[in-house]
Parts: sequence; C-alpha cells; structure tokens
Amino acid sequence: MFLEGIIVSVDYGDFLAETLPRNLAHFDRLVVVTQPEDGETIAVCKKHGVPHVSSNFHLEDGEMFNKGRLINLGISHLRHEGWLLQLDADIVLPERLRHMLRLARLDPNCIYGADRFNSRSFAELESAYGGQPQWRQHYLLSPPRAEAGQRLVHWDYGYCPIGYFQLWHGSSRRVYPINAGGAEHSDVVFATQWDRRHRILLPEVICLHLEQGNNRFGSNWNGRTSPPWQTPGGGRSHPSDSHYHKERP
Repeated sequence: MFLEGIIVSVDYGDFLAETLPRNLAHFDRLVVVTQPEDGETIAVCKKHGVPHVSSNFHLEDGEMFNKGRLINLGISHLRHEGWLLQLDADIVLPERLRHMLRLARLDPNCIYGADRFNSRSFAELESAYGGQPQWRQHYLLSPPRAEAGQRLVHWDYGYCPIGYFQLWHGSSRRVYPINAGGAEHSDVVFATQWDRRHRILLPEVICLHLEQGNNRFGSNWNGRTSPPWQTPGGGRSHPSDSHYHKERP
C-alpha cells in the first residue's frame, strides 16, 4: 500500500519533535502544514527532512483557527496514489501499523478511525511505547498503560472518526469543510461525508495522544493554549532503536 500523511502543526513544534521521528517510518510521503511564524515546527521538519507548507489561511476572514483550510492545503500537496492519513501533531502511531493496515484489506469506499490513549508525561510515553510494547505473543493486543480517550459516537450520525486519526483513500477526492466552525466540528462534518456503514473503527490500531498535565476539555480547538511538552532535562527526546521498532514501508 502507498500511505501519505497530513499533519497540521501550528505552535505544536514541541510535540512534533517527539512524535515525528516515531511516526515518520510509517509513511511513503508526509507533509506538515504550519504558519510562517512557527519557527519551531519548521525547524523540526527540516531536521527530519519532511516537506512543510506554511500559510495563514486559517486566520482569513477574521477566523480564530480554521483548521480545515490548512488540511486542504496539505491534501493539495499529496499525490493521491493510495491512502491518506490525517494525523494530529501530538499523536504517536503504534508499531506494526503498516502490517495491520495491510491485513485489514481496507475498502477504498470507507473512512477509518482508531482509538487513542492519553499520555500526560514523557515518563508515561516511555512506559507505554518504550518498555511495554502493544503486541505480546504475536496475537495479544494490550492497550498502553494510560488513560483511555473517548470515541465520538454522535446521537444523530453514530460513530465518526475524528481529526486525530482519519484514514481514507485518495481516489475519493474528499476535501475538508471550511465553513463548519472550529476544529471540533469540521472533522465530524468531514467524516459524515461517508455513510455510517462506511465509517469504520480499526480495532488493530491504538494511538497514543500526548498532552502535558490535565488540560481543559477543548482548550486547543481555536489554537494552542496548553502547556509545552516536557522531556527530562528540558530537552527533546528521540526514540531509541533499542526499544522502538521502526517499520519500513
């Protein structure tokens, strides 16, 4: 399979420095979208050789944070030769992602989502994906030792994959809505472009959502307000080959 990714990272360079080196090997092509003023995100992209696109489209027409416009900008820079994964900058993908996606025999007519667990410190991250791999004995999937995140199950629409992990096929030529409110609404509206029968949860995939401390619900929907990600000594961490399996496409 050919897997392309879009990550919007506006003032999320601290999280991207943690997640990008862990996620990069899963993708055949990856584009990061940010704003020109976000020097930290741009520096992380340059360090890891990842293309980035910078724009202030999300602030046009007096809006606070129109994430859909930035996602569409990222989509326009992809090849649409296979599957597209829209991913948040604070998400760590699981080991063996590509293998699990191949086994799932994905349907190009569907959009897919995944569950997430919340890791609120570097120590929790290392415990979840460093010392405790998800897969045991070849067939037992063990969730990370972290707090379970919520699925979005709408009273009117049913299950909706939301913006931290949305996987769809490029042949569908879908674009994000740009007039559906903030980031908390546009991803739901995007998902509902697929009938409920075609919105699928992937049980094989469990992501880790990074956040520092206990953030207020919805605190970053209109732009970054949460505390910075902290690593031991205040520096940036990098996954060690000794405990992290870097899957090759």
